[in-house]
Amino acid sequence: MGLSFMAKEQMYDGFPTDFLTTVGLLDLTTAILAIISVVALKNKWRFAIPLVWVFNLVGFGDLITAFPQFFGLELYNQNLGFIWLMFVTYGLATFLSHIYIFIRLLKNLKRSKMKNSSLKAIAIVLSFLGQTVLYAQETYPGKATKVESDISANFPFESKFINLGNDTIHYVESGEGDPILLLHGLPSNLYIWRNIIPNIDSNKKVIALDFLGFGKSSFPADKKVSVEVQYEMLKGFIEAKRLKNITFWVQDIGSIAGMLYSIREPQNVKGIALFEAPFMPADVMYDQLPFSFKAFMRLTRTQSGNEKWMVKRNFAGKKLATNFFAGRKLPKEAYKFYAQPWDEKERRYAITNGPDPASLSFTKGRGKSEFSDLLSYISNGMKESTVPKLYFYAKKGLVNRKGAVEYAKENFKNATFHYLGKGKHLLTESHPKQMSAEFNQWLNQLNR
Repeated sequence: MGLSFMAKEQMYDGFPTDFLTTVGLLDLTTAILAIISVVALKNKWRFAIPLVWVFNLVGFGDLITAFPQFFGLELYNQNLGFIWLMFVTYGLATFLSHIYIFIRLLKNLKRSKMKNSSLKAIAIVLSFLGQTVLYAQETYPGKATKVESDISANFPFESKFINLGNDTIHYVESGEGDPILLLHGLPSNLYIWRNIIPNIDSNKKVIALDFLGFGKSSFPADKKVSVEVQYEMLKGFIEAKRLKNITFWVQDIGSIAGMLYSIREPQNVKGIALFEAPFMPADVMYDQLPFSFKAFMRLTRTQSGNEKWMVKRNFAGKKLATNFFAGRKLPKEAYKFYAQPWDEKERRYAITNGPDPASLSFTKGRGKSEFSDLLSYISNGMKESTVPKLYFYAKKGLVNRKGAVEYAKENFKNATFHYLGKGKHLLTESHPKQMSAEFNQWLNQLNR
């Protein structure tokens, strides 16, 4: 059942691909194990019963993984159509079948003396599953906190603009004191910080800006918005505003610019807080990405594919993309802030002409490319940097999955790590209050 979800055109465009992939692959694994178990039982293989144990444990694990995801992603609010019938009938029947098989297996254990080899096989499987759970708990400690409720969609800030050469940069600003610079990522804008700005301690100057081509900032006539172009814009903004002793709070493309500044100008950086950031070597980054992201990278790794999805189809301007990156269904009033900047077709090239992580898919992060060279420079710089760091991460994230979290814990110096709970890419859309509170506490410690 689950594998059919992954077939093209089987599900409507708004359905979360991560859920489909997880359910599909686990269902396929369970089906294969079921077939092997049936053959083993029919032919009375020595390890037939242990194989049934393995099949049933994996299959039951598949179900108890799928159902929490179903409710956690609020898929009951999605347009499921006929899939509803499958969940409430086939899904329930499968769950009861696994319970029945467990009962039969346990009865078999009681009335027959299984050979030591069979018992060892079961013990190995259970031990492996237990170690997997414990290993995950080390990275994601405790119960995953759910997405916060009552997350406001309001944007009550006055827009300001500053001219930097031929470019006009949009930003918002509040408070006085040492500056905190908030830098957004792809494919969003400074709107992601709306619930962070008012929750940062009032004795700070908080500034959030839109990168070139994003939000309300201008898009260069030559359409050049490379990493270095965005970095030079950021550097020019800092100089024009005369910002000193900066604390960065960054994500995605914003984290690239922020990390570059902290590596190159550490004397002007008090600290850097980051999440969903590419701070690791190319091979580490690619290996830990989810299947759905890798598949999309393959679709967009050529210029024609990139323009097809980002320019012609306006992927970033769709509700699907916004909900996917936010990890939740946003209120209607929030969509316009994410979608309207992409209404103008020419501005969509701000995505295609910027950093190109999709290029990693050609060699699975093992070859040479402009983006892999950038990651090498950043990862080496961040490993050596002693600038204080606050790293937020979530389960399961998008750009930062478990492999990225482990890399950060092994390589970051002078770092504080904070696990938020459930979240995707735009973590400020999931845990703004928790993030603000932790940021304030961390910043107060830096000021002592």
